[in-house]
Amino acid sequence: MNQKKLHILSLLAALTAATIFGMSFMFSKMALVTAAPTVLLAFRFTVAVLSLIHISEPTRLRRIS
Repeated sequence: MNQKKLHILSLLAALTAATIFGMSFMFSKMALVTAAPTVLLAFRFTVAVLSLIHISEPTRLRRIS
């Protein structure tokens, strides 16, 4: 992959991450209207743990075999 294409892809990844991070504040504010803060924290923690397990599972299986 050439340097220019890699640079453009890295900029797009950074822009996507910034957009998701910025929009999370808006969604958190909307969610706090209907749910208690502890419920929101529990939901976010559960989603994060499940995502990390999903990402790390194939790596763990490759090491075993």
